[in-house]
Amino acid sequence: MTVGSEGRHDTAPWTGAPARIMVGVDGSSAGQAALLAAQAEAAAFDLHVVAVHVRRGLTPVEALGSGFAGLAGACWLDCRDDAELSAWLDSVQLLEATGLSWEFVVREGEPAQQLRAVAAELPVRSIYLAARPRPWWRRGLHHCPARALARRAGCPVRVVSYSGE
Repeated sequence: MTVGSEGRHDTAPWTGAPARIMVGVDGSSAGQAALLAAQAEAAAFDLHVVAVHVRRGLTPVEALGSGFAGLAGACWLDCRDDAELSAWLDSVQLLEATGLSWEFVVREGEPAQQLRAVAAELPVRSIYLAARPRPWWRRGLHHCPARALARRAGCPVRVVSYSGE
């Protein structure tokens, strides 16, 4: 049995870290900060970038589909589509100009679960996510995918602290 440089225990000889990194994108300025950090590592080590956007599943309001609930559901779906388009445009603008190889993946579900699933399927060298600092009283109200992912990911999770707008 050999032990790899990242502490993985495999029966096969260690061949090095995977040649790709993953970054969670959501169309926000925080997502752009995570993309920039991932871009820097990818450029330094000639890595393939996988930009992953996770759409939350349908809520009960969206599923009803009639009357006010249908209108609210349609507005929510439009917002989800806008966020996905913004995430894709950010990826194009920040990664295409560098000449790096990259791809855009869209998943639907709970963000930490879906990001972990993509990282396991590929595999990836590291995962970049942005997180905004929050006051102590708001931390309990906000579910941060970065914390949940860091506890269960099979690779390093690099959390980009972003406090801008």
